[in-house]
Amino acid sequence: GAFTAVRDVSFSLAEGEIVALVGHNGAGKTTLIKLMLGLLRPTAGTVRVLGGDPAADPAVRAHLGYLPESVSFNPALTGRETLAFYAALKRAPHRQIIELLERVGLAQAADRRVRTYSKGMRQRLGLAQALLGAPQVLLLDEPTTGLDPALRRDFYGFLDELRAGGATILLSSHALSELEGRADHIVIMGQGVKIADGSLDALRSIARLPTRIRVRL
Repeated sequence: GAFTAVRDVSFSLAEGEIVALVGHNGAGKTTLIKLMLGLLRPTAGTVRVLGGDPAADPAVRAHLGYLPESVSFNPALTGRETLAFYAALKRAPHRQIIELLERVGLAQAADRRVRTYSKGMRQRLGLAQALLGAPQVLLLDEPTTGLDPALRRDFYGFLDELRAGGATILLSSHALSELEGRADHIVIMGQGVKIADGSLDALRSIARLPTRIRVRL
């Protein structure tokens, strides 16, 4: 209707970098991701991913990986069957399935029904699904929700490997502190508008926030 979810937002993502998309609920982060996936069309302006229009070009979408904030899988399938289903949709090699299950710590639960998985396990399965086909652009919406500290560390290790291989990663999150030292630059959203865009050091300099260091002996 008359509601504008995102307006006057312009930024670009470079090859081989991790970009953090930060903002409160309702800031427009998920809408931007859906625009980049081709699930929504902008009423004005253009969205170009890998040189093409994701809403019109299936070849572009084939190179995208997506992890939604709330993952939902068929509870009657096993983890292995779930990845096999998505691998067939993405035309990804099936040999990746067990490799990805091992990388996200689900190899031991590969043949269990998804209905028996905890929230964190379903999130890890969603991450494995997003990594099928070695996507060139990875769009992750609140990807560390439900992950324990050890798995979060492993998760960011995966991202570093993908970045080293030339992948572009857009990571939506509320936790700015968690992204420190991990994101190449940060886009901050608020009420559908881009508030700031730059490295964390540059944004600190612009904000001129005081730095407090506490030492306890």
